[in-house]
Amino acid sequence: MATSKGVIQGYTGVATVDAAHQIIGDAQAHGVGAEHELLLGVVAATAPLRTTDTLITADAGYHSEANLRALAEAQVPTLIADKDMRPRDARFATQARYTALPHALHDKSRPARTFAAPSATADRAHCGRSACGRRRRRPSATWRSSMVASARAT
Repeated sequence: MATSKGVIQGYTGVATVDAAHQIIGDAQAHGVGAEHELLLGVVAATAPLRTTDTLITADAGYHSEANLRALAEAQVPTLIADKDMRPRDARFATQARYTALPHALHDKSRPARTFAAPSATADRAHCGRSACGRRRRRPSATWRSSMVASARAT
């Protein structure tokens, strides 16, 4: 599947759902990236489930001249958004303030951040533990013998 970051192995999943009851009517997986060529197959698969009141809705990924023509010829009531729907609709006039920031990996112009390893002296001064280079005290003989005795008792 071709993406903005190259070609990846993947699939497109398409599901049809009854809006009133949230029941999946049909589900398909395809090895293509373009959704617009999948709409007619899904509409045909749901034909036994549709009534005269059924309205098929789809997002802009399914919009194409061929789909619109075929659905009009089959007289299937359908609403499919197109890519210019939002700029035409007054309800989306302020949508620019909600746009997402650019993808962090896309902008390659920023210099790479580097991190310096902390000095060993600073580590010892801040923690004072054996992990910083100090020797650990050995347990006393009394403590060792009590641990051995408790291990034997269990």
